[in-house]
Amino acid sequence: MLDPVNFLRNHGSLASHVTYPILCLRIVELLGLLYLLDALEDRPRKDELGKFVVSFIKTNPGVAHPISDRWAVSLIPAALTAAQRGEFQSIRDLLQNVTKWVADRYDSNGLGLSAADSAPREEVDRLLGDSFEHIQISRRTESYLATVVLDLAAILGLGDLFNTARNEFLAVDLVPTMIESPDTTAQYKLLSGELSFTPNVEYVESWQPQDGWKVAPHHKRARSDYYLQRMARYWDHLALSSILRDRHYLETCRHFLTV
Repeated sequence: MLDPVNFLRNHGSLASHVTYPILCLRIVELLGLLYLLDALEDRPRKDELGKFVVSFIKTNPGVAHPISDRWAVSLIPAALTAAQRGEFQSIRDLLQNVTKWVADRYDSNGLGLSAADSAPREEVDRLLGDSFEHIQISRRTESYLATVVLDLAAILGLGDLFNTARNEFLAVDLVPTMIESPDTTAQYKLLSGELSFTPNVEYVESWQPQDGWKVAPHHKRARSDYYLQRMARYWDHLALSSILRDRHYLETCRHFLTV
C-alpha cells in the first residue's frame, strides 16, 4: 500500500481517478483515529500505526486530492497523528499539496468542488465537469476544504503555510465556509436550526496569531466546554467529524497536540 502503483493495481478500478483519492483519505482518516484512540500502554501497535500513516501520507499523492468537501475532515486525524510524531514537514508538504489541488479546481473559473452533503454523482460531475460538454453545472465558490487547511495550519503553528494557502485561495476567488454548533444535541445532527453557517470565513491578512494560534474570529470563540470535552471524551468529539463530515471542533483538535 505504500507503493501507489501497486496500490492502484490491487485496489483500483476503471474509476480509479475518483476512487483512489477516496481510498487514500479514508485509510489515513480511520488509521489516524485508531492511532489517536490507542492508549500509550499499547506502545508497539501505536508506533506501528503512526509510522504507517506518516509513510502513507508521504508516498500516496491521493491523500492530497480530496474530491469534495466531504473529505476535508479526513485530513484532521492524519495531521494530528503526524503532529504527535513530530512529522511537521510531512504535514506541511501534505497541506501545501492540498492547497494547490483545491486552488487548481477553482482557478480560471473552474467548477470548484462539491459540498460535504453532496450526492456522489454531483461530486463526480463537479470534479470532472470541465472536461465534458454534456455536464452543465454552475461554478461553486464555497470551500470547507479551505477552512480545514487554514485551521490546521493555525493550530499547528505553520505560519508560512497559512500565508501561502490564504493567498492561493484569495487568488482564485474561493470562499472558505464553516458550520458551528452550540453545546446542545445540534452538535450531533446534520440538520438543526441551532447550527450556525458562515458563508465567508474571515482570516487575518498575514500570520500574526493571538494566543499562539488564533488568526480568525471563529478561533477566538472556539469552545472548550462542550459536553464531551467536559467529560474528557475528546476522541469521541473528534470522531463526530468523521460521521457528520461538515464540521470540526478546534479545541478538541488542539487537545491531541498536547497529549
